[in-house]
Amino acid sequence: MKNRVKNLLLAALLIPGMVVILLPASGHAQRAGRPAFDAYYQALNLIEAGDLRGALAYVDTAISIKPSYSQFYVLKGQIYELLHQPDSMLAAYEKALELKSYYPELWPKVARVYLQTQQYSKAVQYLEKALKVYPDSTQFLLLLGQGYYRLQRCRLAENYLRKYARRVNTLPAQYWKWRGMVALCVKKYDVAISALQQAKTALADDWEVWYYLGVALFENGQLDQGLSHLNKALQLNPKLVDVFLYRARYFRHYNKPREALEQLYVALNMDSNAIPILLELGKMELARGEIDSAAKHLGRVIHLNPRVWEAYRYLGKIAEAQNNVAMALQYYTLYMKNILYADPEIEERIRILKQKQ
Repeated sequence: MKNRVKNLLLAALLIPGMVVILLPASGHAQRAGRPAFDAYYQALNLIEAGDLRGALAYVDTAISIKPSYSQFYVLKGQIYELLHQPDSMLAAYEKALELKSYYPELWPKVARVYLQTQQYSKAVQYLEKALKVYPDSTQFLLLLGQGYYRLQRCRLAENYLRKYARRVNTLPAQYWKWRGMVALCVKKYDVAISALQQAKTALADDWEVWYYLGVALFENGQLDQGLSHLNKALQLNPKLVDVFLYRARYFRHYNKPREALEQLYVALNMDSNAIPILLELGKMELARGEIDSAAKHLGRVIHLNPRVWEAYRYLGKIAEAQNNVAMALQYYTLYMKNILYADPEIEERIRILKQKQ
């Protein structure tokens, strides 16, 4: 533990702009007039000794004496990082940046924490800033690809991954994973399959690789291979309810609606707020003429997320079946205003309904 802490922290955490030699405890008497820094250096000595809790107490002492000094919070964040307390680590780093906004050395670290805690907008904001200061960093390009993918800004993610690939001689498995996921996002199924196949061997325990490879295969018409990979993803991540969505579609493809519905209800028992499952279930029930049940599940979708525009398409059909022309038009219009593709069927339905008014 002692060597690990020393290697990770001591060289990186000295006060910027100062040349500091770590002295034994007796040497601190020379800084008797600087109690906050005495506590800071004592914390560094305790880190070297592997006493992280003791070091944390001294950092807190330093902060209580001089709360406006950003580097104290950086050290506190590093200690929390080694203690595996990400929330406390992030709070310390954010305080450091509040006190000193221009802190290029800290931006990538904060960005990584934001990626881990799913705060993707903040992550890419700090990565963009860091890349301007360190334009030769290929790692920031890879992380930006990840961040923008998580924000579903897939074309931008693809651009950063392309830049990364041009500048790296040997592409790691993590690149192939993100390249495949981004390619799937932009519906380049062959590219996605090829990239994720390359990632699969090195990342055999990564459920995302198996899941998105399964989805790519499924969407590419390779249903059996796709479902096999999706089932492997479910083994690695038993809470992955979206696998049941593809199982349902698999059974629907083979004209087994009862088995398909069973899969969707299994998923709902695992997560009653799973929007893709609720949406699929509502669509299936509507196709079977089960209007009330479909309305219930589709209504639940827009209650959970009013921006799931596809749900309004089918709610419009339900309203139309109930002879509620005004409501059907309202749903259809909302749907059409927010989609980025043509839907000739709904356009025609709108035209006919307007004639009935």
